[in-house]
Amino acid sequence: MAIRIDHIKTHLPLSKIKGTPQARLNQTIKMSDNFFENVKGSFGYQNISTGILSNIFKKSLNPEIEVKVFGKPRAVNESSTDLAFNGGGVKAETIGYEVILPVEPYKQRIEKSSIKLIMKEAFGIFYKVTNPKILQREINIVNKRYDLTNLAALLKEKGLNSKKINEFDIDKLLAGRKVQEKVDLLQSLRNHLKQQFYMLENNAKYQLRNGKILKLKRTTIMHKPHTSFNLPEKIEVVENKLAQIMKNERDRMAKS
Repeated sequence: MAIRIDHIKTHLPLSKIKGTPQARLNQTIKMSDNFFENVKGSFGYQNISTGILSNIFKKSLNPEIEVKVFGKPRAVNESSTDLAFNGGGVKAETIGYEVILPVEPYKQRIEKSSIKLIMKEAFGIFYKVTNPKILQREINIVNKRYDLTNLAALLKEKGLNSKKINEFDIDKLLAGRKVQEKVDLLQSLRNHLKQQFYMLENNAKYQLRNGKILKLKRTTIMHKPHTSFNLPEKIEVVENKLAQIMKNERDRMAKS
């Protein structure tokens, strides 16, 4: 199946997201903060429906970018975001995003205690809509039909925990692959780790205390969760390997 990106439905217009990577990150953070304030106000004294949260996403993005929120049993306290597609078979086209969040068992509503999961998924979406090249790379990897088994296993085993990613892990991931495939996979791994790093650093601001949702100033945050996951070190290992591969390839081409 080949996937085509409908850019209007998956990211902001290029005219709105020009600038440096830091400028785009700042835009992601601003969108996340505004979204948080809307979510905070919507909760009030009661839980909210998936439809209400979908509408908050709609107000936070261009009307063409659709985000649908779905619920799953609260016993599974996990969340996820995936691209939504129109069509199937040989061709599929992106039409927005789908978010899955835990809901209470009877009224199927999202509880206030899920605020961190909500903000995790929201940050991921805002990061993608302001960085279209990252999404394009991910789709290209799928369309090229790379074997992503080892990449998924590495992220699951050593992504968001204190385990370190070392050169042996990288070599295992890249074994037997062509140069372009190695570059694509390392860029994908780096992008994933960076997104998690930025998300954890930013979302430490959003707290739930005594049943009240609070946003704390950065200066009041004494502990940044990402430090316990060694994310900066993991990113450095990946970037060093990527630089080495690209240098070796340039040297090879210069000699040919």
